[in-house]
Amino acid sequence: MPGASPGCHSPWVSRQLQGFGYEVIVAKPRNVRLIAESTRKDDRLDARTLARLARIDPNLLGPVRHRGAEAQAHLAVLRARHALVKARTLLVVEALPIIVHDALTSKVGRLGRVQLRVTRHELLLQ
Repeated sequence: MPGASPGCHSPWVSRQLQGFGYEVIVAKPRNVRLIAESTRKDDRLDARTLARLARIDPNLLGPVRHRGAEAQAHLAVLRARHALVKARTLLVVEALPIIVHDALTSKVGRLGRVQLRVTRHELLLQ
């Protein structure tokens, strides 16, 4: 029964180990003060401590349940989409004033009146 702490690879690793028939416990770091507050940072010592706690009482580790592979994939798509929307919004916010200024200065007609008849969408395409 392997014990581990959560990280970016722990969902994948725990699924792989479960696929090999192991019972896997992913510990919540805050629940394992023995490791979190230790002054001796050593992976081997931490692994031994996790194994001992898992043998005594797995609930002491504050087990974490990871999402399934499908849910993890959906979440990755949502996070990627969020990042793209955020980046696009930042680009529009930065570029739009420049485009509008350029459009206004090039479309000034007689008597200094602005003859701007361009939609926002057309401005973004220029």
